[in-house]
Amino acid sequence: MKNLRLFLIALTMMNFVLISCTKDENTETTDDENAVVSEVAQTVTQDLYSRTATTDYTETATDLEDYLNGDFCFTFNYPITLLYNNGTQVVVNDDTQLLDVISTMTASLYITGISFPFDVNTATGIQTINNETDFLNLINSCDSDNDGNPNYTDDDDDNDGINDNDEDVNGDGNEFNDDSDGDGIPNCLDEDDDNDGVPTSEEDNDHNGDVSDDDSDNDGTPDYLDTDSDNDGIDDANDNDADGDGEDDEQEDDNDNGGD
Repeated sequence: MKNLRLFLIALTMMNFVLISCTKDENTETTDDENAVVSEVAQTVTQDLYSRTATTDYTETATDLEDYLNGDFCFTFNYPITLLYNNGTQVVVNDDTQLLDVISTMTASLYITGISFPFDVNTATGIQTINNETDFLNLINSCDSDNDGNPNYTDDDDDNDGINDNDEDVNGDGNEFNDDSDGDGIPNCLDEDDDNDGVPTSEEDNDHNGDVSDDDSDNDGTPDYLDTDSDNDGIDDANDNDADGDGEDDEQEDDNDNGGD
């Protein structure tokens, strides 16, 4: 009996240490009776964990906010209360604390629930999530290209023929902070990445099924990111088929077939 009691005490201490390692000094544990197991909370936190659990990049609170907006079309309106798989709860007050909780999850200690109701920030304003159904509807309605696949399950959120991971132009591991045309829409959510009037999906000029390998003027910038694809000094948005050869002027250097 004594050995059993010592074992239980040791197990409790181990759980306490594990929990303590998942929070910074500003987080706090709580006992919120509204915190319940939520499959959607697990989906969201596991998605965020898969993005932050890498040694290649050092994620920031800003990255985390980008991931929430990009994959789920919302950010949390803090504070929120999250539930661990061992029944312990933690109050999260900002993105930095959420990043700390997410990035330190393990196979044996992870988030399984959340306290309802809570508020989120969306493109249309603050929305109150009252229950699991509201939460599920929220993340499933985030479908940038309206193809029936929510962003968090879609490899090509804007359906432009380029995988989202390949639209990380600056190579920092966050494809949601790359906006080549500066229109406020990340490339991975933008149907026209260079804002030249030609949808990215239509800039596969060699028709090989790969938009990213077309560089008509060989300047090192692929056509779908190049506002002057033929380097003739005229923006693609103002180019057309001047010489009637069936090839848009934006893709050729000799727009009038005059040999110059």
